[in-house]
Amino acid sequence: RAIACVTDLRRQSKPRFGETVAHFLCELAEEAMAEHRLKDARDYLSRALEDDPGSVRASIAKGRLELGNGEHLKALQTLKDIERQDPAYLSVVLPLISLCADRLGQGRELLDYYGQLYADYGIVSAAVARAERLQHVEGIMAAVDYLLPILEAHPEPLAVARALALLAADSQHGSGKLRRLSA
Repeated sequence: RAIACVTDLRRQSKPRFGETVAHFLCELAEEAMAEHRLKDARDYLSRALEDDPGSVRASIAKGRLELGNGEHLKALQTLKDIERQDPAYLSVVLPLISLCADRLGQGRELLDYYGQLYADYGIVSAAVARAERLQHVEGIMAAVDYLLPILEAHPEPLAVARALALLAADSQHGSGKLRRLSA
């Protein structure tokens, strides 16, 4: 019924408050997922993205559905497409993107992707995620050396907390780097 009302409203005038059929279709998809009607959920989300190709909500739900079905490559692409819709939401899906990439063996590509997200949009959580991956691939000092200039430019709490944890873990070099950070 709500979908029909929004459709009628669209015929009469341009919606002023973001009333989109996609919103209601996402609601139906979430209900379908909760009831394990995955085909219905997929259909609702496809219709939502047809109605509003910029619906981040629909893309996040679709990515989660694909991930839950073991469709890691599809999920990864769906979640990365959020960059085209609204890059501000990427920080919300970074853990899901990491999970997909890990399952596909694309850890190295993820380092580059996170670096690009920080360079293009200043998403500090992407820089922190990149630093955490660098720690595992190249060691603590590589992670610290990457993160410190970012902290100097954008001292956000998440990045500061992660950098302090890295510095505390490296007792040999950590104190000198910590002095640089506090200067």
